[in-house]
Amino acid sequence: MIPSKKVYFLLIAGIFISPILSMILGIDQTIIIICLFDITVFIFMVIDIWRIKVNGVEITRELPLRLSIGRDNSVILKVQAGKVDTVIQVRDYYPQEFAVSENTITANIYANQNQELIYTVYPNQRGEFSWGNIQVRQLGMWGLGWYDWQIPQNTQVKVYPDLIGLRSLSIRLTLQSSGSIRKIRQMGIGTEFAELRNYRSGDDLRFINWKATARRAYGNTGPLVRVLEPEQEQTLLILLDRGRLMTAQVQGLQRFDWGLNTTLSLALAGLHRGDRVGVGVFDRQIHTWIPPERGQHQLNRLIDKLTPI
Repeated sequence: MIPSKKVYFLLIAGIFISPILSMILGIDQTIIIICLFDITVFIFMVIDIWRIKVNGVEITRELPLRLSIGRDNSVILKVQAGKVDTVIQVRDYYPQEFAVSENTITANIYANQNQELIYTVYPNQRGEFSWGNIQVRQLGMWGLGWYDWQIPQNTQVKVYPDLIGLRSLSIRLTLQSSGSIRKIRQMGIGTEFAELRNYRSGDDLRFINWKATARRAYGNTGPLVRVLEPEQEQTLLILLDRGRLMTAQVQGLQRFDWGLNTTLSLALAGLHRGDRVGVGVFDRQIHTWIPPERGQHQLNRLIDKLTPI
């Protein structure tokens, strides 16, 4: 039970008018009136706060199943209002290791409506962290007092590598393979034959296919050139250093975390092409070895095996 600014204003106002009343009614009657006034304000404040218990808001927290390191992760507080308009102050007991966009959220809540309050957390280390309760203060309908209580919302959350970046990369790769993003083949990049096309100004003369050009029907002028693309379905091995120098901080994250994010991005690109991808983590010796495999299950395996390192 916390008095509001309005209560302090009323009590101070009573002190300021007491000299005027004392000159009119006398000191004894003025003291009695001021005491009655203060008691009345206090009683109305208690009633106002008691009514909050009947019309108190309900709040639940919605977290991502996996938080991404080095990213702003959204946390949603879902508020279910009571029968009257009110003002609330919410403080979520997030892990102290995280940077947060707002420590305390103040919001106007409208009667019989559901609202969402959103803030972001920025984890700078991987691991498992504890989320605590939700601290709520709600202002009474008369604005005389705040009712303060906690909503039990204890939960455990794991911080993974940059899954948000991986999700964005996966979307781009999917669009590229489906044709929504035009695929550009460059001359001389890769070893696998893709197609023959007409010679264009600036093409490397070494890629002219003279035999195919000679077989062209009479009247078709200009040589044909070979277009090559990178070979697919290869075996890709990625080695990640976890030595002492990888513990240095770069832009708020350890070098190892930057390397891990890059490793998973390379693995995703290789798996999307149909390559067999394996990862080795080493310092003075091999610390973790994940044999090469294909398929989406391999990416999930890489994430699960590499995250605890």
